[in-house]
Amino acid sequence: MINPGERARQAGMRELFEESAQTGERFKLLGVAKFRLRDGMITFAAIFGCRLVTVSLFKPNIEISEISYWDLQSDIGYVDEIDRYLVEATLKST
Repeated sequence: MINPGERARQAGMRELFEESAQTGERFKLLGVAKFRLRDGMITFAAIFGCRLVTVSLFKPNIEISEISYWDLQSDIGYVDEIDRYLVEATLKST
């Protein structure tokens, strides 16, 4: 979510760090996703790609308990269609 007074790019940078302990550079807007939430509400999300400055060790936190690097081939269990699309779009943009 974007905090009050924050721009979408700033929120993306902050969220990347909060959820993965990574910092990035050259954040690029890849697009905007439209979601219908379970309660029927429509919301939008700005999708950014970036290059990692360094790869830091992941530490589970209150926002996310697991993260992994995915090669798009290995079986990591169920992957939502939009998540696969976002990974592929990010890889194309870098």
